Amino acid sequence: MAPSAPRAVGTEFLRRDWSGRGNTCVLLLNHDLPKCTERLWKQATTRVCADGGASRLRDLGIERCPPPHFIVGDLDSVTGDTLDFYRREGTQVVDLSPDQDTTDLDKCYRVLLERTELWRDSDNDGAAGAEDVLVILGGFGGKWDRE
Repeated sequence: MAPSAPRAVGTEFLRRDWSGRGNTCVLLLNHDLPKCTERLWKQATTRVCADGGASRLRDLGIERCPPPHFIVGDLDSVTGDTLDFYRREGTQVVDLSPDQDTTDLDKCYRVLLERTELWRDSDNDGAAGAEDVLVILGGFGGKWDRE
């Protein structure tokens, strides 16, 4: 089944409680995270960190936030200690370091399409996946190739 096209949402999303409304994926990149990060992370059905985003998440404190389902990227912005910490929590680490032609955000999106049911139409009528949402946090500022 081919994935359907994700839809864009505005900042009103950040104020809502989205638990129980389709699938919500929160993806953390390696820059400053907004105050709503913890709440959105807890509501998410799928949680992903681009490699440096895992360090940002760990700084929030694991006792308050569940671990990511995936840590994805070329793994150049995350310590081995952080990777080992999340592996012990059940996180799948996806090392795509041979791919230096795409950003870690691109790599994360590709893993979401390949390894999850997000945005999939189960009956080809567009109903399944219509409410699935991807929220990207920590994507503004820093290096131009990480935005």
